[in-house]
Amino acid sequence: MFFLEYGADELLEIMCENQFKRNEMTVLLYCFIQNTANSHLRMLQKIKEKIGVSKKDAYYHILSRLLLFEDNEVPAPEIFSFYLNEASHGI
Repeated sequence: MFFLEYGADELLEIMCENQFKRNEMTVLLYCFIQNTANSHLRMLQKIKEKIGVSKKDAYYHILSRLLLFEDNEVPAPEIFSFYLNEASHGI
């Protein structure tokens, strides 16, 4: 919870400003949150809220990288729905 409130904003700013650091820093987004579908969904919502409208190129790149870090072979329905909805908006 603390990471979402205090650390995620600064990390997302760095990731948006420097595309070369995005791949490595994407791992950090999931290192500091619990490995539950609810925690991952809150992180995805935070990313969407912070950069989803203003920095769309970075937003979709980060989402594509985060999808690779989802543990389950079949993600939770809420997470799958989020990724599917955002992918359809991106196209």
